Amino acid sequence: MIAALRIPVDADWRLAGNCSDLGDDTMFPNPRDAAGIAAAKAVCAGCPVATECLAYADEQRERAGIWGGKTVAERGLSELHGSKPGEVRACGQCGVEFRTVRPDRLMCNTCHLTQPPTPAATRLLRHVDAITAMKRAGRTDADVAFHLGGTADDVVVARRILGVDSSGRPRRVEAVA
Repeated sequence: MIAALRIPVDADWRLAGNCSDLGDDTMFPNPRDAAGIAAAKAVCAGCPVATECLAYADEQRERAGIWGGKTVAERGLSELHGSKPGEVRACGQCGVEFRTVRPDRLMCNTCHLTQPPTPAATRLLRHVDAITAMKRAGRTDADVAFHLGGTADDVVVARRILGVDSSGRPRRVEAVA
């Protein structure tokens, strides 16, 4: 059932990829698994849509998996905004200084969490059953995003709105006195 959700809307190029009929375990190896990374790159070798795949990963800032035959480090993702995790920077929204956890984060946590959901996150709200099922099956947010379209951040936002925790269970909401 979940395999049918593999190709996101507006990504017809993925149907022509060498990986279109493979499980996600192949294309999302553990970053420390050299053999798994080599196997994923071998799938990408000679792929007719490797250029589109790499462009998609760069555009979506995919932080996991092999895309277009390249790892996250090879795609230079950590250098997207010229910052490194742990670096202090000013929030692009309110100006308060904060310590980055991820190199692409441009806002402090307060501003980031109060942002309205992106169109992609809003679109993901229609897939509450799929998100819940995939998270309960142990899928990562990046993996869910790969299946449904969007980014891992979009999945996190959609999960928060839907009240689903990182394991796919309903989040407990404390009553406000």
